[in-house]
Amino acid sequence: FKGMLCFFMLDMGLLTGRRMSDLRKTGLFLVAFGICIPLINAGLGILISYGIGLGVGDMLLFTVLCAGASYI
Repeated sequence: FKGMLCFFMLDMGLLTGRRMSDLRKTGLFLVAFGICIPLINAGLGILISYGIGLGVGDMLLFTVLCAGASYI
């Protein structure tokens, strides 16, 4: 499994390197999306978890999961 994972990561890195010039076309949008959407989702996660009365640890976990779900 580790060997296949290494090949997969190598292939993804090579693909990213070949498509680096596309970043100049849409770079500002991607950077703004990558910064803003996780923060917005984390804020929503805090509000929702506070609204349903979760404990502090559960609230933190829910917020992290909400912030990380923006790329799925």
